[in-house]
Amino acid sequence: MLSSLQVWSSDGSVAMKRGSVFAVQPLDNELTAKIFGEVENAEENAFTQLVIELISAEMLIVLQRQASIQLPGGKHWEPRTPVQQMAKTVPKTNMLGECDMAVLDNLLRSKPSISSHNLEKLVMWWQNKPSHYLDSLSPAERTKVLDEARRQVPSFIASMKEKKASLQMALEEKMAMKIQSKEAKDAALRATKMRLTQDVTKWGRAMVQGGGERHLFQESREKRKYTVEELKRNLMSILEANFNVPQIPQPGGLAHRSREERQVVVSDCRAKMLFRLKEAERKGKIEQAKSRLEEFSRRPELLVGKRVMHQCRENRNVEWFPATVSGLKEPQEEEDTNTLFNIKYDVCEELC
Repeated sequence: MLSSLQVWSSDGSVAMKRGSVFAVQPLDNELTAKIFGEVENAEENAFTQLVIELISAEMLIVLQRQASIQLPGGKHWEPRTPVQQMAKTVPKTNMLGECDMAVLDNLLRSKPSISSHNLEKLVMWWQNKPSHYLDSLSPAERTKVLDEARRQVPSFIASMKEKKASLQMALEEKMAMKIQSKEAKDAALRATKMRLTQDVTKWGRAMVQGGGERHLFQESREKRKYTVEELKRNLMSILEANFNVPQIPQPGGLAHRSREERQVVVSDCRAKMLFRLKEAERKGKIEQAKSRLEEFSRRPELLVGKRVMHQCRENRNVEWFPATVSGLKEPQEEEDTNTLFNIKYDVCEELC
């Protein structure tokens, strides 16, 4: 998926030739023929290709952000042998988890007032089947196991109380965050209403400046309310006074763009998307480096063969150069605890 999106973000014509992200061929039916059919209009082809490139770049940014640890350079990209052996025992489906949730749902329906730790005990008892295990033991071993379980009951109870307190604290924090979020939304709504009120007031003042006395905009004057006829006359006076006042066109609405203008807009969008893509790649590499910094500090030999950006300073000027770590350098002194690396710069290869 990563390689396909990288190609499509730079050249959308590959996707238009029935390209697929995965190793699956699209079905040959009427819908597929309609989607990938030839179009004689060159402008539509060009815009379709640009749209594919923009969408692919956006999907590539999301993929690099959400799956950074599984992509090249991430800590799960090339798992070691022990991790691979451990992964063999992981079930390939979530059938057991779904079964546990079904049992939990039935327990909640039949026992709505049951506590959380009792629920956990019932589900664990049903899943682990300790009665079968106890029946398979000899009387002496069974007595030993039960005595050990009774001895650990106080620690289990304390652990459950601690877990319950932590869950209660997390729930209170979540409720506080919801209240804070609601207050922030209410404050934003009040600010919006105030801004709209100020805009309306500003527009009213502009009409007064265009013509008309200020008392014409009021419902009363000198503690006397205007009658309906007087209000109508005041309104007619305001309209007559502002009849020839030039109106400022409001922004918004639909506008027709020529072909050249559309090309400029699409090109600008593509340039912005490519810039975002480069920034996302750079930030992703930085996050990957930070996540593996502790591991590389413990085992510096893991950096051998890796691509790095080396910071060099000369006369207070800082520059970054791409390079490859070729090996570890032997320390010249026994007291020297810093790890030194042999680095081969890409600039040297270009000069050679």
